Amino acid sequence: MAQRSSNRWSSFCQAGKSACLRKIGGDAETSYKKVVYVSLSSAPLSIASLFFAARLVKDLKGLMMIVKACKFLAAHDTADPIRSVVARVAVSRVADSKVGDSRSAGIARLPESQGENHLFFYTLVVAFIIAYSQNTALIGNDGLLPANTYLQTLKASAKSDPMKMFTSAPTLLWFMDWESDIDRCLEYISLAGIVLASVVTLTGAANMVVMVALWMLYHSIVNVGQRWYSFGWESQLLETGFLAIWFCPLLSWRQLPRKTPPSLLVVWGHRWLIFRIMLGAGLIKIRGDDCWTKLTCMNYHYETQPVPNPLSYYLHRSPIYIHNLEVAGNHIIELIAPWFIIMGRRMCAINGFLQIFFQVVLILSGNLSFLNWLTILPSICCFDDSHLTFLFGSSTKNQVAQLQQDVKSSMTAHHGRGLRRVVEVCVGVALVYLSVPVIANLASAKQAMNTSFDPLRIVNTYGAFGSITKERTEVILQGTYDEDPLSASATWEEYEFKCKPGNLSQRPCVISPYHYRLDWLMWFAAFQNYQYNPWLVHLTAKLLVNDQLVTSLMAHNPFMGSDPPRYIRAEHYVYEYTHPDSKEAQAGNWYKRSYRSTYMPPVDLEKLAPGLRHLGWPVPDTPEKYINKGADSATPEQQAREAAGGKIPNKATKQTSGGPNPSKEAKQAAESQKLKEQAKQAAESLKLKEQAKQEAESQKLKEQAKQAADSQKLKEQAKQAADSQKLKEQAKQVADSQKLKEQAKQAAESQKLKEQAKQATESQKLKEQVKQAAESQKLKEQAKQAADSQKLKEQAKQAAESQKLKEQAKQAADSQKLKEQAKQAAESQKLKEQAKQEAESLKLKEQAKQAAESQK
Repeated sequence: MAQRSSNRWSSFCQAGKSACLRKIGGDAETSYKKVVYVSLSSAPLSIASLFFAARLVKDLKGLMMIVKACKFLAAHDTADPIRSVVARVAVSRVADSKVGDSRSAGIARLPESQGENHLFFYTLVVAFIIAYSQNTALIGNDGLLPANTYLQTLKASAKSDPMKMFTSAPTLLWFMDWESDIDRCLEYISLAGIVLASVVTLTGAANMVVMVALWMLYHSIVNVGQRWYSFGWESQLLETGFLAIWFCPLLSWRQLPRKTPPSLLVVWGHRWLIFRIMLGAGLIKIRGDDCWTKLTCMNYHYETQPVPNPLSYYLHRSPIYIHNLEVAGNHIIELIAPWFIIMGRRMCAINGFLQIFFQVVLILSGNLSFLNWLTILPSICCFDDSHLTFLFGSSTKNQVAQLQQDVKSSMTAHHGRGLRRVVEVCVGVALVYLSVPVIANLASAKQAMNTSFDPLRIVNTYGAFGSITKERTEVILQGTYDEDPLSASATWEEYEFKCKPGNLSQRPCVISPYHYRLDWLMWFAAFQNYQYNPWLVHLTAKLLVNDQLVTSLMAHNPFMGSDPPRYIRAEHYVYEYTHPDSKEAQAGNWYKRSYRSTYMPPVDLEKLAPGLRHLGWPVPDTPEKYINKGADSATPEQQAREAAGGKIPNKATKQTSGGPNPSKEAKQAAESQKLKEQAKQAAESLKLKEQAKQEAESQKLKEQAKQAADSQKLKEQAKQAADSQKLKEQAKQVADSQKLKEQAKQAAESQKLKEQAKQATESQKLKEQVKQAAESQKLKEQAKQAADSQKLKEQAKQAAESQKLKEQAKQAADSQKLKEQAKQAAESQKLKEQAKQEAESLKLKEQAKQAAESQK
């Protein structure tokens, strides 16, 4: 069936091709309307021939003419309903085909500039919300690391030079009234960022002006954030924001702006960013901890990561081979997949898919702030329109096609485009230049991660989890009211953080992409010490006065709403996940813990005050207690009546029953006037007494204040004397200790010398024994050699005798041979003589014969 359908479609295509070429005469690139009419002349051939026409038409103008013609037919061709329906289908299919075939990042508008920017601005909104909700408590005027103190330090080190101040910390705060109200300045910057990023996220549009403003606003926070903003995702957000500036038009505010297609510079800038992020993370792992090469790091990661979530609890219980596969997959994605970027569009898209999948897995398995959300952004640039067309509707695709036509037609006429290209080339050169130290860092065996090599953090180096902690340790802050914090009976109450493990029954939270910066740094403090983290000392001091700002960063302050604690300490615990089937888990506990050690001893404000002053931080004030003061409720009239003996009459006096008596009334009026005068004098006298009393009390208070000051001064002097005495005692103890150390050292040296002498004696003895043994061995060797020599002599003698015998035998053989030869020579001589005699006899016979003949 499938084969039959395939053959049918092939025949349709072939027929459509023949129909087009026959009717148009081969001129398929110009006669666009003819192509449409021919393709729609019969229903079976319409779509096939129209697709073939779309392939013949290479320029965008021709494509748009075909689409417009199809739209016209679909709207006006009432004579043939089938043709009208086919025209509508053809409009959609041809547009989809052509937009989907657009693979040039310089013309396509679908993927990077829209999908990425939406996710980027969402991340930026979250980042500014985090800053607005936490900055006052972290870097505000009364924060743990005040930004105004930090800026004052930079100003002093730069000697008030504006250029040096700005380059040391590029921030808009230099142009604001940060010295008098740093909190309001930080709030204004955060609120401005929230408003701008929210508007861009909701409208789906942006321009360069807004992008630069957002980039500068977040720079202004990061550069004064100190330890709270010292992590890699801050630099990554700034670098991504810088690249996003060049995705947008200068002033236009449209989702699909005209004549500003995404630049290849921005696309490859994002690809270069994801390459560095992943390769840097992979290299720092294999260089930093051998558990990455042994494939065992994931055995610990889910339990020891900074802020786990509920899924981490269950992933930790995966089989060992699953954890091994996770590490192997991590190495493939971080060390191998990034190189796919330069291996063609398909391999580049595979890399983008792998990176996005990897980041989604990390989001599901932990709370790593907005880092993973941010890392998805440059991965989107590994795709082109043909991969992402399914995310957009036909309307958007048609708009893109029209934009492509506009870009094609205005490629040479638009002067602003040429200027934009020049600016993009300059930015590209700057990116290449700033990448040189980053590449050197990646190639270095001493690779640094999450480092910036320029003050604007345009090109940075990244990395994560270069080493894995094998056990989870937590710092638990505790407070007490007891006067003796070292007493075993002291009652300690624990502070709880919003996400950091503390309470064993607290469920791991899910907050990504949000981020609690205090909880994150508490994780780092657990495998350091409090001397390395002065902000922790400041946190303790503020908790000693129930500071509301700091308490807002925590989940539970057991002393809030009552008196602050007298002492605070920090204890070090080892935390582990409970097993899902254990009794602890059944009781509702996610963790179990065991005591490690005391992290910070019990302290109060008096102990912390010198350190706070040394760091330039004010000592927190103890909250005022509400004291019920008794108030005198008597009115001035009552006070006057009391002063007059309580005889002040009412304003109206009753007349006698005997009728009016003017003389008596006048007398009463005079007495009343007199009483009023007395009351007035009494009131004035009372007032004077009160003033005198107040002056006396004021004088008394002054005296008391003076005495208190003197007492304080005496206490200070006594304390100084005590400290001096203590220092003297300590110095004496140090001297005694030094003396004891010297004596111990001398004794040790003496003992050492004795040991050395003993060892030397034993060594000498051993040397003698060794020498004797050597001599004995030498003698044995000599004896052996003598025996061997004797043996060799015997053998030589035997060999000589054997040789002699051989010589004799040889001589005998030679003699025998000579004899044989002499015998043979004698026989030969005898034969010769016989032959000679025979010859002579024969000669005589001849002579005799000749003589006979002669005689005859």
